[in-house]
Amino acid sequence: MTEPTSTQTPPTGRVARLWLDTGDGGPRPVGHLVTRVCTHWDTVGPQAFPRHVNPEPRVQWRAHLDDADPALAEDLYSDDPEAPPLPREDGDDLVVRGRRLRVEWLDGAEAADAWARHEW
Repeated sequence: MTEPTSTQTPPTGRVARLWLDTGDGGPRPVGHLVTRVCTHWDTVGPQAFPRHVNPEPRVQWRAHLDDADPALAEDLYSDDPEAPPLPREDGDDLVVRGRRLRVEWLDGAEAADAWARHEW
């Protein structure tokens, strides 16, 4: 689901690392989440002459998992029916394909490297 922007919205181009807490000790990194802000328009009028009105910036996100299992490695988008709300803070959870992942927002060189690999 796309969400209206707010003061808590991570800016476009933000990257987060996704962590899976394993039962055998510590968490392990399993992928990344990237965000962007796009303009959402409402469509009104007849189908032959539609008009696009009420532009509103909305946040979209994509989660990329580094799994070897192809069923789990497919990217999840904010518009997918099973997509949960965007996590806003470090340590928030994101449930992706039945697995609860912890989010860690990145900055600096690590964020730039991840964005170069997963940019959207």
